[in-house]
Amino acid sequence: MGGSVSLAGCKDDGRPVIDFEIEAPLYDDDEVMSETVDLDGAGTIALRAQAALDYRVVATAEVIEDALVPDPEGGRIRVSGTLTLDPDVEVDTADAFGIGLIDSIEHEFDTQEARFEPFAVGETLELQLAMPQDDPKRRPVGDIPLVAIELVLDPAPGSFAVTYEGACLHREGDAVQYTARISIEPDVRYDASIEIGVPFAGTSTFGPVQVAIPLEPLQDQFLDLGTYSVMSRKQIDDAKPCEGMDATAPEDDPTDGTTSG
Repeated sequence: MGGSVSLAGCKDDGRPVIDFEIEAPLYDDDEVMSETVDLDGAGTIALRAQAALDYRVVATAEVIEDALVPDPEGGRIRVSGTLTLDPDVEVDTADAFGIGLIDSIEHEFDTQEARFEPFAVGETLELQLAMPQDDPKRRPVGDIPLVAIELVLDPAPGSFAVTYEGACLHREGDAVQYTARISIEPDVRYDASIEIGVPFAGTSTFGPVQVAIPLEPLQDQFLDLGTYSVMSRKQIDDAKPCEGMDATAPEDDPTDGTTSG
């Protein structure tokens, strides 16, 4: 999983800091297809889905002489994203039949943000990108004269559950590295129904039936938020103090020049 890592700098008041930072996608436009579900005898439906989620993590520490002093409120994580659906609907009733060509449906999730204790090594932070409720999407299906066919998709309760855990903050000499792990557990389902309106006969509703989106969970994705020189606050490419370290809190303080193992 790739991402961008920031360069270190200074606070607004000029104090030198190191910003361990990464920004990258989760579910980078991966496309999945649901199972085909029967619409209560009115036909079938399947949903092709693309999830595009992104995260950004920043953990800030101030440099005082040759020591790294974590900012008490310097840990921040933000998760946002969208889910795009392309329905595949086939209608087959006494009043209507055919394959519907339906415009894409997009749900945008409210951005979730949280702060955490600096580096959160050995701690777990949880965020929820909840499925939007009370937001059914309606789309016309096909083009049959005098017959109105409409697909209704209503998000069922669910979410993308995101967990973040600091894995390692380790210093060797002048070099200090911070790594973490991120996981996501998707629970994405829609209640689908078809409404068929026929002149003089009224409107018939078929469904709702539930359609699950089979997005795979992501477990313990490794994040490298960078290795920096404490003195220059610049990124170092050839040093990885955290290599081989377990995801546990260090026994010694990595901010004062000691090491942990």
